[in-house]
Amino acid sequence: MTGLTPEETVNNGEIVAANIEGHGVTLGRYTLDFSEVTLISFDKEKTLKVPRTTLEIQGVVVGIWRNN
Repeated sequence: MTGLTPEETVNNGEIVAANIEGHGVTLGRYTLDFSEVTLISFDKEKTLKVPRTTLEIQGVVVGIWRNN
């Protein structure tokens, strides 16, 4: 995961760590639609739709390591 500076943007479809008011920090696939952000969780039951103003991006996932 990498941190973001204020002038950087997140693209639709990227996996992000986001701090959401009332929910804490979560990972999800980011989609922005006007003023609403959808974070699609890997657990489909926990997908969140929140106002853009209640979300702070903590970082973007740039790679995943797995032990087989």
